[in-house]
Amino acid sequence: MDCQAKQADPTTPLPWTKMCAAAADGSPRDAGDAAVYLESDNVYTLAGVVSGQTQGFGDKPTILARVGQYLDWIQDNSDVKID
Repeated sequence: MDCQAKQADPTTPLPWTKMCAAAADGSPRDAGDAAVYLESDNVYTLAGVVSGQTQGFGDKPTILARVGQYLDWIQDNSDVKID
């Protein structure tokens, strides 16, 4: 799936704070769900969180917030310590 072409406005690129998942099976109830990847043996990294703007219906991709773009904010506003 060409995520950019499937956006509501395909002429406006996604900002760096967002990422697109090719799966088009989301719903508004998915907001907050995680996208993780296996980095090494039993080490998973959180890559994205389904944003409230998810469009994952029919042929629309699911939009996620890029967690890496918010690491400073997460550390400053929570008890989470990031290595």
